[in-house]
Amino acid sequence: MYVLDATPLIYLAKAGSLDVLDGFDVVTTEGVHEEVVVDGKKAEAHDARRVERYGVEVRETPDSEVYRRLSGSEKLSNVDAEVPGFAHAEDATAVMDERRGRTVAKVEGIDVRGTAFLLLRSVKNGEKTAEEARVILDGMVDAGWYCSTSFYSDILGKLDEITGE
Repeated sequence: MYVLDATPLIYLAKAGSLDVLDGFDVVTTEGVHEEVVVDGKKAEAHDARRVERYGVEVRETPDSEVYRRLSGSEKLSNVDAEVPGFAHAEDATAVMDERRGRTVAKVEGIDVRGTAFLLLRSVKNGEKTAEEARVILDGMVDAGWYCSTSFYSDILGKLDEITGE
């Protein structure tokens, strides 16, 4: 199971490519849903409506020692603590792009991946072609998804590896 933070939902939605998630067992937390869909709709963000229509499963974060510790941290908001807290409690993988959240998850021994992983895995699983993945990647970047030129190049290299190009 993959537990999605706000960034993968927002930028896949902005790129019109939430279907990348179709081949995965994904959930998100109540706090992330509130942030992305409820607050997004109030701000009239089109991606919020796309996420709502897509219908990702929303679940409550189980109460656990890790979640309580992370949510009590000054370095993370309660919402930012939900994804790694849920992933830890359910032995799932957190999908987060922000450095701070990823670092915290790793320190806690939580498996963590990013949006690029889902995109690459969708190609590897035959759900998307490499060209479709490139278009989605560019759409995410055009929509404001942060990706250094080095990381962008790495993603393209991985696409070539997967497809044998």
